[in-house]
Amino acid sequence: MVITVDAPNNIIEFLFIHSAWRIASEQPLPVLVPEPHHGTSSPPPDVDVQEWSRRWQHTWERAWQWYSRWDKAQLRAEWLRLSQTHPRLDPAFQPPFWGMEHGRDGIDGEALAAWEEQLRRKDDRTGSKEPEVVCLPAVIAAWRTGLTTVLTLPYEGYFAERVLATHLVVSNQTRTDPQLYARALTTPLSRQE
Repeated sequence: MVITVDAPNNIIEFLFIHSAWRIASEQPLPVLVPEPHHGTSSPPPDVDVQEWSRRWQHTWERAWQWYSRWDKAQLRAEWLRLSQTHPRLDPAFQPPFWGMEHGRDGIDGEALAAWEEQLRRKDDRTGSKEPEVVCLPAVIAAWRTGLTTVLTLPYEGYFAERVLATHLVVSNQTRTDPQLYARALTTPLSRQE
């Protein structure tokens, strides 16, 4: 049994931009904890805010679709196979990042890096048991339903969404609370694959 836990950098980047630029308001997202300091981030003026919102929404959806195409084990096996004959990794194997798609203009890189570091420090549980060990019976039951990956995001309070049969998204706060995490692991699939 293998369950991968990941805080996906590309999704964290999208959350930072959504918050800093105050775009895509039609895509309501949970409150971020901790709220990022945006620094000098603001939408570049060469494109209007509605267009940035449209681009953000499109790239956000593509980022989540990437997970439906590749699970980590499949990705690793395919990458190993292709790396034997191809010197460069096919971009299809890389999840969409905002900077790769739209550039870094308007993003205060230091502010984003500081928030990412703050999230890493907050997630450091040295000396305590991993949540998957504490909630082992619930993890085993979820694994038996097809769960292979838990994605953690800096959302406030309880959050759990089974976005794929193989992928569960939870807030950091949910994962660190054994009762909430055990409950989250029973979350049914929310969308059609």
